[in-house]
Amino acid sequence: MRKLSEENRELKERLEEQTRALKERERELQELQTKYETLKVAKSLSGVAPEGGDAKSKINLIIRDLDRCIGLLNR
Repeated sequence: MRKLSEENRELKERLEEQTRALKERERELQELQTKYETLKVAKSLSGVAPEGGDAKSKINLIIRDLDRCIGLLNR
């Protein structure tokens, strides 16, 4: 019984460690995705990317979103 309890405790510790590691990796992935999106937008704004003409539509979309948010705040 003691041996099984000890094994159970060790497995729980390993599970907690793996859970922490997974959460850390998920956080890192989210940061990298954000950086990637920022880089894509920066390249499209600089005209380096082939979809450089898409920059104006992205800016217009951002402006519309901002206008909508300001409108909601003014209510």
